[in-house]
Amino acid sequence: MVSKFTDSPLDLSAPLSGDRNYQSTLDLLNPLSINAYSQSSSSDFANNLYTNSSIYLDEFADGKEEKRIDTVGDPNNPIDVFRFKITNDRTNIDISSILFSGAIDLQLIQDKNNNGIVDSPEEIISQSLHEGTSGHFIAEILNPGEYSIRVIPKNIEIVTGDIELRSTLLSTDFSQFDSFKKPTNIWRYHEGGRTERENSQGGTSNGIKSRKETILVIHGWNNNDQVDTVRELAKEASEYQDYQVLSLDWSSIAEAGLDNGIIPYKTAGWISTIGTWTHNRLVQLGIDSQQLTIVGHSLGTYIGTEIGRLFGKVKNFVALDPAFPADGLTGYDIDNQRDGKQSPSNFRDIANNSLAFVVADNWLGIPGINLGTAGNNDKAATANISLTIKFEGKGGFSAYNAHGAVVDVFTNALDRRLINFSSVNFNLPDFRSNWYDNNGDKDNFWDRIVNPGKHEGTIEAKWTGKSLSWDDAPNKLWNKDSDIYNPWGIKKLRRVTNSRGSEKSTWQQ
Repeated sequence: MVSKFTDSPLDLSAPLSGDRNYQSTLDLLNPLSINAYSQSSSSDFANNLYTNSSIYLDEFADGKEEKRIDTVGDPNNPIDVFRFKITNDRTNIDISSILFSGAIDLQLIQDKNNNGIVDSPEEIISQSLHEGTSGHFIAEILNPGEYSIRVIPKNIEIVTGDIELRSTLLSTDFSQFDSFKKPTNIWRYHEGGRTERENSQGGTSNGIKSRKETILVIHGWNNNDQVDTVRELAKEASEYQDYQVLSLDWSSIAEAGLDNGIIPYKTAGWISTIGTWTHNRLVQLGIDSQQLTIVGHSLGTYIGTEIGRLFGKVKNFVALDPAFPADGLTGYDIDNQRDGKQSPSNFRDIANNSLAFVVADNWLGIPGINLGTAGNNDKAATANISLTIKFEGKGGFSAYNAHGAVVDVFTNALDRRLINFSSVNFNLPDFRSNWYDNNGDKDNFWDRIVNPGKHEGTIEAKWTGKSLSWDDAPNKLWNKDSDIYNPWGIKKLRRVTNSRGSEKSTWQQ
């Protein structure tokens, strides 16, 4: 059966259940008022969170899981209440029912005025609308405090089954290192932005759901998940309705100033540690590797490869201008806790499908000028499909600018539905492999013999004259369609379609 849980503010005009035994709209504050038990039970009893039948489940720390056999429906005790406490910041709580003998509804409650009674709609955080006897009911991201789960039978008969709770802490604090002033976090996104950030603007604290298709976005060095390009990528991905979108904010390390030069060797030493922490959290959250798509930018790409390596293989992996230098004598050591040098994995080795967008080394086409050095084109070529990008239309555009603009180009591809995470090869048009060099140029006949290309195509990106800025968000429709402010759009994709090297263009606009 399909769970129809609510992730938005409760509509008090709607019934709690579509069950045929309900004859009229259910009063959420008095769930027994039209139930068959109402003749022998008072609403005060139903709303009392501290009845003799209430069960205290103790404090829910990181990684705690509890199953509790529950009997619901005794005419003298029709509603059961489970109480628990959150002691850590930003804890994801997953509440499920398992093999109940009859249909039930659940409510997640916080007694905000501490009077032991559910006396306000605002105290009902979330509710289930479920058609069956088992399934995923409620997922919420909760702050510290005490909460209650109210179990409500839909029918007259007594029902039994298991209530399962799982908790996952979404933050970690590397407090032993003075440079790291902020925690590392996993956030949930929807079309309006980061859910918890948007609470004050009418958003939600949507929880992270287990066993669901998931996109994880990872930002790069000297950035965070709220930088304009990364935020808009996560929001655009959220418009893919079958997916939930998470972002990893590792800015506590990425912005800690560990490196004074232009290559973040010291910062890269934390990649394995961050990747391991994130992998373990995803496992606790119930995210299956074959339902996971990772999109990483710059140095964050290698955090993604570490997550993929620990899983064995994930479903999809997207590398956006992976940071230079990845491999070789001058490449990164991604684990400063182990002896020897630990290099990032190749992209095709850690995912069923892998795709790279990378700036062409000489995207201006001027001999002797190499402006693509922020990204590693050779590492990008380890993806099953790698596409170089050439930019046009904007003066004074540097390698640093192009490095960030790759994210905007990929966001434009998502907006136009040129990329499909559910299809083999991301639903890209037909192509022949390894026909384009690191400069984004197609090989000629002699090149194919002495130095065959590494990439599958070249994207020409055009400046739109627009800009993204979080600062003027109130003046824009940020809850949806913010992609109309994207400064970069795809003009076309060139690729080779046969062994003779015949070139075709697509994605034209």
